[in-house]
Amino acid sequence: RHYFESSLDNCSMDLSDFDFSDLPVERPASGLDSLTALFNKLLHELPVNLDRFVTIAKNEPYRIFTEHIANRLIITLLNEQDLRISDKKTKLQIIEIFHAVATSTRAMRVMTRIILQNTDVWFDDDVDEAVRERTSKDGHGELLPVRDPELLKRMKLLFAACWYTPPALLNNLLQDQKLRIREVKRVIISNYACTVMQSIVRSKAGRNKLKRNLKVQAAEQEVET
Repeated sequence: RHYFESSLDNCSMDLSDFDFSDLPVERPASGLDSLTALFNKLLHELPVNLDRFVTIAKNEPYRIFTEHIANRLIITLLNEQDLRISDKKTKLQIIEIFHAVATSTRAMRVMTRIILQNTDVWFDDDVDEAVRERTSKDGHGELLPVRDPELLKRMKLLFAACWYTPPALLNNLLQDQKLRIREVKRVIISNYACTVMQSIVRSKAGRNKLKRNLKVQAAEQEVET
């Protein structure tokens, strides 16, 4: 722990002399190899074997040790780097990795802020067009049900990252997607979205708190308009 903390405090992350060979870890999931190169560049091209590091972070025997280090690494990385990534698949992989290794509220808040601020497109164009389709005469219309599996996956990852800060989520939906307040409320509180939220919130109390906060925030936003 001292080795890692010293490296992070000094804004260097040279893991080349840290031996992971004796740790019984499985090969990481597909996609991590390419992300390793990305993070190596973000971390000033230091020799960081991040795929190995993340895989270790997911293994229970080392979880107490690696959770603290992972949080420090993520905070340092996101505070100092401009994470502007255009590829949606890469963005989703990054969020999945951060969600797997980041446990502290601060690390997750920093990650969420950076990802949301630099995310250009969360919804596929065809899905977004379907969601925006209006069916009523008053000009506001009703949203079609969110059935696209990829859209639900992105919503799940987004909620997993910032379920405890629904106002930030709603604000970013409003700013980035330029949706009407009513549309945002319907997307967030639709049965499909609630199902997604329930799957990522562990306790019944957590689910109730999340849905209550979302409803209150959506109501406040609608009143303001």
